[in-house]
Amino acid sequence: MNNPILFEQFTFNIQKIRQRKEYYRFLTSAFLHEQWTPLIINMIVLFSLGTGIEVSLGKFPFILIFLSGIIGGNVLTLLLHQNRSFFNTCGAGGAVNALVFASITIMPNITFFMVPGWVFGVLYVLLTAFAIRSQKTDAGHANHLGGALMGMMIASLLFPQALKENWVYLLCVLLPALGLIWMLVRKPNLILTDKKLQREQLNFEDRYNLTKVAQKKEVDRILEKIHQQGMESLTPKERNALDEYSRS
Repeated sequence: MNNPILFEQFTFNIQKIRQRKEYYRFLTSAFLHEQWTPLIINMIVLFSLGTGIEVSLGKFPFILIFLSGIIGGNVLTLLLHQNRSFFNTCGAGGAVNALVFASITIMPNITFFMVPGWVFGVLYVLLTAFAIRSQKTDAGHANHLGGALMGMMIASLLFPQALKENWVYLLCVLLPALGLIWMLVRKPNLILTDKKLQREQLNFEDRYNLTKVAQKKEVDRILEKIHQQGMESLTPKERNALDEYSRS
């Protein structure tokens, strides 16, 4: 847990995955944890829920859902943070959430914290949105949400009868989850309150265009000042801005 060499080699890192093609990090990052608390929580949930899933569904569905949750969580993380080269994350939250939401898919009325499973799923998505907004970044929430959705998908494919019988419950969970992902991808300003992070979510072309728009607004303000007060009213900084814009 406190081995920097191990984390450097196996944690989920955007730059090393995209530039160096180190795709093994999609899997290995799940077996690393930076803190004891999430590790303990994951192990408790995995032991209490995973054992029942393995017994009732079989070893193959259990392993498939678990591994798919790891991959799905990290794929969503890559999608949301693809422009943040030095973004790092690790942990098995996606895999554990895949098991939880696979259980909800098959048994939507299973009880979690004294509420039906499908209600827990809806509340989880809403609390995730609140957590992202209050913390200003999505931290590891993208990984957890991606794992949850992957768990629902794999469970639906393995047990299509469950999808047929429980589609209304699943839709109640799926719609807010997809809505949250859409906001994070297309309208991050609606959910992310950190302006710096909002810019990091944009690609190079978007950032360039935003810079040019801001630069033009500043030049328009300077030109209006010249019109109202004359060239002598400009500060050295405003003169430099006008000069740089004329050369661009």
